[in-house]
Amino acid sequence: ALTAAALDPTTPPFALNHARILYNNLAVNSAVVSSGGTNPSYVLLPNTFQSWVFTLTTTQDITITLPAAVNIDTICLGAHNLGGTNVLIEYDPLLASTFVDFGDPKAPSANDAIMCHIGTAVSVRRIKITISGATLLDYKIGWITAGIALQMPRPFFSGHNPMDQNKKHRYYDAWTETGNMVGRALRSVQLEGDFSWNNVPDLWYRAYMPAFIESATRFPYMIAWNLL
Repeated sequence: ALTAAALDPTTPPFALNHARILYNNLAVNSAVVSSGGTNPSYVLLPNTFQSWVFTLTTTQDITITLPAAVNIDTICLGAHNLGGTNVLIEYDPLLASTFVDFGDPKAPSANDAIMCHIGTAVSVRRIKITISGATLLDYKIGWITAGIALQMPRPFFSGHNPMDQNKKHRYYDAWTETGNMVGRALRSVQLEGDFSWNNVPDLWYRAYMPAFIESATRFPYMIAWNLL
C-alpha cells in the first residue's frame, strides 16, 4: 500500500530553530514615559543615533502605551549598551491591569540586540521595560520594536553570515603616480548580513513574504536566526 506524504506546513507556528523576523513595529505612534533620563520617545524611532539616555540608580523603567490593544508575540531592543544589567519586559492588556511578564527576564552579557519571543501572541495595550543591576552608570536604548514576528518555514541548511562579524569598510585612498599609497581615510563601516533558505513552500511565500520585502526596502528589522 502507498501512503501519501504530508505536504510541508505553510502556516505558523514553526519550531524555534526557524528564524524569526520582526519588521512591522506596532508600537509606532505610542505614548512613551520613563522613570528618568532624557528623550524616552526616541526609542520608537529607528534613527539609532538618537536614544533614551539614563543613569541607572538601582532601577529605571520605560512604559509604552499603544493607541489601542494589539496582538504581540515579539518585543526587541536594539542599539543599546545594557550588557551587565538585568532586563525585565512586561505587558498590560488593559490600561488599568497589572503588568505580566512577557517571556523570561534577560541578563545580557554584551550589547547585542535582544529579542523576546513567546509562543502564543497576547493582547497588549502597554509595554513596560525595567532595567536593573548596575548602579550609577550611564546607559541608553536606541530602538524598541514590538509586533508579530514573521516565522520562516524552514531552518538554515548552510548557515549564514552574522552581521556583527561581517563588516564592510570603505576608504578614501591617496596614491602617488608611481603606485605607492600615501594616505588612507576611513569613509564608512557597514554591517552586512547574508541569509538564505532553500525549498520554501510557495503558499507560505505568497502569503507572508511580499509584505516583508516591501517593508525592508524602507525600514530596518530585527532577525534572530535560531531562538533555541
